[in-house]
Order: sequence, then structure tokens, then C-alpha cells
Amino acid sequence: MDKPRKCILLGWDGADWLIAKPLLDKGRLPHLQRIIESGSSGELLSMPPYISPMLWNTIATGKHPKEHGIAGFVDYNETTNKLEPFQSHQRKCKAVWNILSQQEKKAHVIGGFASHPAEKTNGICISELFGSFFKKGKKETPSEPGSVYPDDQKTRFDAFRIAPSEVDERLLEFFIPEVTSIWKERDPRPRQLLERSSELYTYHNAAIEIVDSENFDFLAIYFHFIDWVCHDFIQYAAPQRPDVTDRDFQLYRHVVDRAYQLQDMLMGDLLSRAGPDCATIVLSDHGFASGAARPHQTPKVDLGIASWHRPQGMIAMAGPGIARGTTLQDARLLDITPTLLHYFGLSAGKDMPGKVLPECFGLDTPPARLSSWEGMPPALEYFQPEAVADRDKDALVAHFAALGYLDLEAENSNSAVFEMRSNNSWNMGQALLHSSRYVEALPYLEEAYYFRPEQLHLAEPLAQCQLRLGLTEAALHTIDCLRDFAEENGLINLKVVELYRSAGKVEAALDLLKKAPSLGIKENPIALQRGLCHMQLGQFEQALEAYESIKEAKMPVVAKLAMASSLVGLERYAEAEPLVDEILSLTSKSADAFLFKGQILARGDAQHEAQQMFTKALEIDPHYLLAHVGYHRREREILKREGKFKPFIAEQFDFSKDEQANYHKKRDAYLAKLRDASAKRHQKWENECRVLRAKELYGFLLQQSQKPVDESQPILIVSGLPRSGTSLMMQMLAAAGVPIKSDKQRSADTNNPKGYFEWEAIKSLHTDPRKILQAAGKAVKVVSYQLRYLPKDGNYKIIWMDRDITEITDSQNQMLHSSKDASHETLSAIEPQTLEKHREQTLDAMEKIAKKYDTSDQILRIHYHDCVQNSRQVALKLAAFLGLDDAHTEAIIDVVDPSLWRNRKKATTT
Repeated sequence: MDKPRKCILLGWDGADWLIAKPLLDKGRLPHLQRIIESGSSGELLSMPPYISPMLWNTIATGKHPKEHGIAGFVDYNETTNKLEPFQSHQRKCKAVWNILSQQEKKAHVIGGFASHPAEKTNGICISELFGSFFKKGKKETPSEPGSVYPDDQKTRFDAFRIAPSEVDERLLEFFIPEVTSIWKERDPRPRQLLERSSELYTYHNAAIEIVDSENFDFLAIYFHFIDWVCHDFIQYAAPQRPDVTDRDFQLYRHVVDRAYQLQDMLMGDLLSRAGPDCATIVLSDHGFASGAARPHQTPKVDLGIASWHRPQGMIAMAGPGIARGTTLQDARLLDITPTLLHYFGLSAGKDMPGKVLPECFGLDTPPARLSSWEGMPPALEYFQPEAVADRDKDALVAHFAALGYLDLEAENSNSAVFEMRSNNSWNMGQALLHSSRYVEALPYLEEAYYFRPEQLHLAEPLAQCQLRLGLTEAALHTIDCLRDFAEENGLINLKVVELYRSAGKVEAALDLLKKAPSLGIKENPIALQRGLCHMQLGQFEQALEAYESIKEAKMPVVAKLAMASSLVGLERYAEAEPLVDEILSLTSKSADAFLFKGQILARGDAQHEAQQMFTKALEIDPHYLLAHVGYHRREREILKREGKFKPFIAEQFDFSKDEQANYHKKRDAYLAKLRDASAKRHQKWENECRVLRAKELYGFLLQQSQKPVDESQPILIVSGLPRSGTSLMMQMLAAAGVPIKSDKQRSADTNNPKGYFEWEAIKSLHTDPRKILQAAGKAVKVVSYQLRYLPKDGNYKIIWMDRDITEITDSQNQMLHSSKDASHETLSAIEPQTLEKHREQTLDAMEKIAKKYDTSDQILRIHYHDCVQNSRQVALKLAAFLGLDDAHTEAIIDVVDPSLWRNRKKATTT
């Protein structure tokens, strides 16, 4: 009986063969080399737009982003009107570890995007927040709530976390041999490496603990390390770039290589513990630009950082049952889950578009499939945790709103929400567009472009999609939006040329190409586009002349294909054949090349061989009309020669004009339906924008109607946690004659019988930080949460009110229970630790800013207890802080009412 199979999957984000191969040749990645030699390896084709959260969830589920639902880094929550990180419960289909768990296999998973909170698996699950240290340098910081499943294992695994301050700084010498010459206080890059290494070792330690102490059939570990290091340091790698100084090149040129080496060493450590009976899969979600292919700069557009990502990632796998020494062909992200399921003796679902990689198992025919894993018990909901991502902040924000200190509905500005919707819509639209799912892609691409029309990169894919769907008029309108910039931008010029060609406006494309040389575009891409235009016009001689003008030592495959197309169009098959053979030797993924080869063979009377070429073209592109035509013509010719051809009976076909008219009628109805749906979407978005514009206009008019203020006068800010005594301090200041900024909209009640002294407009400070300037020369109450939104260049004096956390929570909960809004009762259980953490973070931030601007003497901390028990001492402090005289001091003392000190700790009661 075969042994039960075990497998470890290692995700190396951003790893690339072009960077790894020189290291492999030098023997510096021995453990990866061993996997390559004893198993199967090759390129792993990624998926536009090369955004890691989308890609890793595609790998984990075997499903397209449209099906798994993870569209980016953060999502817009329509219920709360907030931007939130994508969470594990938002994934809409099962991951491979869910499927293995329901088959009673021990499945553990560590890290990965959109993995928080930790899922319920038949094993250990550790989320993406487990390795985060929000207080960098503080040892033994517990991990975030919900970052480990089962929850009773959290304390155990917390012991294996490595904070940045705990990483041995001697590790820096491995990355940067001359690190001792760096002034680290001024150069943050060494510190960045420690922070990246912190997460790397944290997840590695967790994996070691699982392998050493737990039974496992499957263990998946995601490492962000290589991708992070490449983004931080690959610009310093060889060859030296003109914008990199000699010193930076000398210091940091080896960092990326050393990151690969460290990742390889840690893999060796893990696999040595797992044993020889465990299979290993190492893969990346995308590659990374290196050498001369590195971008000159990161595009200043949404997620422009993805311009550094190459479409070709890497995959290597070895172990029992996996073929040795084979090269994987045409491996894609969608193939990983079907291949993993096959390794464990399970069938992939028919709703998984990927394939089982045949080279890994020597398969001649694809394995059988079941309908879907989604309908099998237990349901996906069984594995999904309760949503707790960013729980402390969300609880705090909701709690403050219930107390009346925040305008929660406006917590995120509409412009930020629209920007995020645009980003995620573009991500999903790109993924669907490049999967030829044009109807599904259209709404996403329209939404992305509608809300961010100033982002030129959003227009091109929209126009492509419209053209694919036959919406030529709409596409030309989109193209015209780009045309204004094509007159001065060479890259946009070429994009518009391509779009005009696709829209059939070839003459307009040729006219635009005439301006291309003056825009700094090199001659070769101009010649290629000119040739394609002439090909479309059936001008094969002119097209060939344009292609022959391309002067490159190594002509790109696309140019060779274009030249071959011209030669075939001119029926110069003898000249075309060696060029097509050369193309096929370079790539096995070109349907055009197989089509041309089939056409050439057919002319040479090799009908069976020609039919095989058309078949291969159709395997690559099942919708390739010319390949279908070529195949069926060859089939008919072969049947004729074998005497098996039976003529069609004409009566079987309807050649009337009615049939043709019926086709066009259906086509027109289909396009009308698309246009109508598009118009409704645009009307909906226009209504949303009108609401936004109305709000912005109202705010502008309100601001313009207010009297100007003297911004040179300091703003006296009274802050603290809600119910910490800020209202009492405002009473004391008012009694001393300090002007108060208050609109008295919030009237006195049993919780604050002498009034709140609040300014309602301060609740939306985050949407308009400069409104605080209206309080110049006055005292204004600003709740602690809102301090982060104060303009950093303001002239402030700050009085911070302290109070015992237990008294604060008791007072807050009493206030909530006395509220007329019963919905607030669910918020009364706010943890004291949450408030304590918030207070520490706020005070730390205040001190750092005060130190930076040398304004530490402008902050006064006063305890609520002192206000009540030692009011004279507090009055003297305030007088010194604000420059008040003795008369004002007595007024401060007189206003204090000790009877209002409720919810006091028993220990303080006398």
C-alpha cells in the first residue's frame, strides 16, 4: 500500500528565474537546485494586473479573481461606508486547504494575502497579521486577535514571533558587508531589512514548529520577503544605473541575491525536518524586473508599483510521485490547485479552469473531474471565521461615534472611496479582459475609468474591451479621450495607433504614426505599427517593406510573426517557411505561427501535417476563425482523397437574405442591450457624483461665509479619551475667561449636567483638517481619535486629560446605557486594553511631533483626579501654562464640583 502523501508548498512572492539562474549556476541556491534536478520545474505564467492579493488567491483556489472575489488590497464596505482590508471571509470559494480539510487531511497554512482572520482548518492556520509588529522594537508583543486558529494555540505560536529589535543585527553584514560604515540614523534602509527579516523568521519559525510538532499532510507557507527586498533594493543591483551613486551601488548591490540565498537556506532547514517522503513545491505569483529590463521609474498611477512585476514567475516541484528532470510547459497560476489535488488523489472541479500539469505525472490524457467542490459538505461558511480584521480600531471608531464624538458616516472621504473603487474595478476588469471575458470585464473597466478619467492608463483597456464587444462608437469616444495626449506623448501615441487599427480606422492610425518620430519614439516600433496597418489594408508589399526596415540584432517574435504574415499574404511560402520554423523554435504558444505553418504545408500538399498545425493553433486559441477554416478545408480535402467525402445537399441550408438579416438583427439587439446596461451604470455613478459635488459645494460656501481668523494666535486644544474630564477642563477654562469654540448643539444632560462645550464641526475634521484654524485664539475640545488629523504646521497648545481607564470605561458604559439609542448597547463592552492601547499610541505620536517641532513645552498633561481633589494645584499649573492672573486662578477653583466625580474607583474613595 502506498504511503499517504505529504506536501509542503512554499510561496516566494516575486521570485524570478532570471535572478535565480545566475545564483544557481554559481551553486548558491543548493536546495532549490536539488528540487530542480530531482523533479519538475519551469516558468509559471502570471495574470494581469499582477497584483499579489489577487494572484495568491487564484493560486490557492484554482479560480479566476472574479470567482474568488479578492480584487486588491482593500475593499469598500458599502454597509459601513469604510475602506477595509480584504478579509479571509470575503473569499467566495474554497481554497485547497479547505478541500483537503474536508477530506480529513491535516492541512496547515501560514500567511498569505487576505488571510486574516485565520480560517478554520483541520490543522493550524496563521494569518497575514501574525508577523506584523505595530510597535516596532517592543519585545514579546502579542499577535493580533484572530491571527491564529485554533485560538487556544495563539499563545504557543506567539513565542516564535521575532520582532525587528530581536533580529540579530549581524545578519545585516550578510546582506551589506560594509554595513558598519552606514549612519543608520540617517539611512533607513538597513532598518528596512531588519523589519523584512522579522516577518521572514516569524513565519519560518511557525513552520518549523508545525513540522516538528504536528501531523501534517499539507503545509502552505507564504513569504513576502523576496518581493519586498526587490522593491526596496533591486535598483541598486548590477548593472549600475545612472541614477544610483557609486556608494549606494557598492553598499547595496548584493542585497537581492543574498535575499534569495537566505530564503534558500531557510527552505533547506525546513525540508531537512520534513524528511524525504515529503514533496516540495516552490513557486512565485509573478516575476520581477531585473538588469536592463528594470523600469526607469515607477509610474505615478494607481498601483504603478506593479510595473516592476514580470508575467513569468517560477515553479519547481519534487518528491514521491513527481516526475524527475522534466520541464513544465505552459504552467499557469490556475493549474496549481488542480495539480495539488491530483497529487493527493483527488479530482479537480470542472469549475476550475486550470489543468493538472501533465509533465509532473507523465499524464497522456487529462484526469477525470468532478462537478465542483463548492457544493460538497461542509459548505464554505464552515471554514470562514468571524470578521475581526482591525478589530481594535473598528471597535474604537464605532465606540467613539456612539458616544457622539465622531461622524462615522463620513469617516472615509467620498473621494478616497471612489479612488479605491476605481482601483479594484480596474484590477478585476484587467483580469477579465485578459481572460477574454469581455462582457464581464466591461462594467469594471467602465467604473474604473468613470471615477478616475484623469488616469490615462484606465482608458486603453476600456477601449480594447469595447472594441472586442463591437461597441465601436463607444470605443472611438474613449480613444478620443486619449488622442489629446497622443500629440505629445510617444507611448500614448502608439497605444492610440493600435486602438485605431482595431477599430478599423487604419488611415487615422497611419496619420498619427507620421508624428511619432518627433515624439522620441524609436524607428522599430513605428515600422512594426506601419507594417500592421498596411497588412490590414491588404498592402502586403508595403507591409513587408516596413518590416524589413526593422534594424535589430535580435528581432522580437512579434515582428517576425508580422513579417511571416506578409510573406504568406504575398504567397511567398518558400521565404516564409524558415521564418515560421524559427518562430516555432522560440515559442510553442503562438497560434499565428501554427496557422502560417499549416497554410504553408497545405500549399505543399501535406494535408495531414497541415491539419495537425491547425489543430495546435486551435488548442492555443479555440476561437481562432482562420484556424477553424483551415482545419475543415483540410478535413474535406483528406476525405476527398480517401473517397469518403459526401457532398452536402444544398436544401439543408438557407441561403436567403432573411437568415443574414436575422443574424444582424440578433447582433444589433445584443449590442443595444450592452449599451443600455452601460447607460444605466453611468447614470447611477453620475447620481453618486452629484451627491458628492453637492456636499463639497456646501462645504466650500460655508467656509467662504465665515469670518476670517487670525491664524497667528495659538489654538488651545483640550483632548483625552471620552469621559476623561475634557468637559470639566472646558468649564474651568471658560470660568477663567478663555474664549471657547463651541456651538452648543449638544446640550447638557445627566451625563454632563454643566454642558459638553463641543463644536459639532470638529467631528468631520478628517475631511477638512484646516477647519481647526477657525478656533485660533480659542479653546476647543478635540477627541483623542481626531488628533491625528490636525495640520502638522498648526500653532497649538494642548491640554491632555488623564483618568483611570477603569473609571473611563465605567463612565462610557453608563453613558451608553443611558442613551435613547438602544443600538449603542452592543458597543458597551469595549475592552479597557483597547482604550489603553489607543491612549499610548496617541500620546506617543504627540510626543514625537512635539519633539520634532521643538514644542514639548506646549503640551500640559492633567489628571482628572487632581482637578477634583487638588483643584488649586491644577489652577496654578493652568495659570502658568496660559499666563493667567490670580483672579482667574480663583475662578478656576470655584467652578469645580466634586459631587460630579462619579464612577470613581473604590480604592480612591474616602
